[in-house]
Amino acid sequence: MIDFRKYFDAAYLINLNRRSDRLRESEAELQKYNICGVERVEAVDGKTLPPHNKISLGALGLYHTHWQIIKYAKEQGFKNVLILEDDIELRPQILQFDEYMQSVPEPYALVYCGAHHIQQPIKISDKIVKNVQAFTTHAIGIHSRIFDRILKDFENIGNMDFQVDLYYSEIIQKEYDTYSFFPNVITQRKSFSDIEMCEKDYSDNMDENLNI
Repeated sequence: MIDFRKYFDAAYLINLNRRSDRLRESEAELQKYNICGVERVEAVDGKTLPPHNKISLGALGLYHTHWQIIKYAKEQGFKNVLILEDDIELRPQILQFDEYMQSVPEPYALVYCGAHHIQQPIKISDKIVKNVQAFTTHAIGIHSRIFDRILKDFENIGNMDFQVDLYYSEIIQKEYDTYSFFPNVITQRKSFSDIEMCEKDYSDNMDENLNI
């Protein structure tokens, strides 16, 4: 059995109420590898929010979901939190989760269990890379050392030019040390994305194509 709470004060699977299909599929993934300690959290539905002039309603809902989770984590005094999206797909390497987490350097701001590397990351060990420019938030650990920074920045969501994964890439990764499991341990299933509003296939996520 793998309990994510061994390394995170809370692990949340975010899911829209109207996407019970994705919830079932994600729960099946977790059960396949006997993973516990994951709590389902209702994602904020962007369709209930006023339109944003630069990002989609789905992307706006994801901002608000992260905002609510991090605000709660700070109120509870959590050291860190793991956020999973409901299109996760686990690789067998998840069985080595202890080894991966024990290899993450301290201090870290973000740790990605899977990421889409746009720029070549820096090898730290046989399981960990330091991000240079990495996208996606389908399996991301967030440390309390940046809770205040995120909450402050998210007060200005209306002025954001890009969605939340780019916020972490363009702002947090440039100012703090962030890391990824490498190759990806958690990837994304092909499915209809409520953020992109189309069928998305992230299977070519570039990790195996990088020579590190």
